[in-house]
Amino acid sequence: MRNDWSGHTFAHPPGRRPVVGDVLGTDAAAPLQSTMRRAQGLGPDLELKIFDQKFVFVSGAELAAELV
Repeated sequence: MRNDWSGHTFAHPPGRRPVVGDVLGTDAAAPLQSTMRRAQGLGPDLELKIFDQKFVFVSGAELAAELV
């Protein structure tokens, strides 16, 4: 299933590259931990683009509760 986030803008970590997106900033040995480190200071929602797919992460109980 592909997400359609067209029209929405989310914070994303610096260093996004054409074609590969944010994949180069991810540590393959600890992908979740490196994503959490990159998310610090970017707000309660974060977008990672891996090639042509966008992934949106939320942090915090209040925002997560809105998605349920």
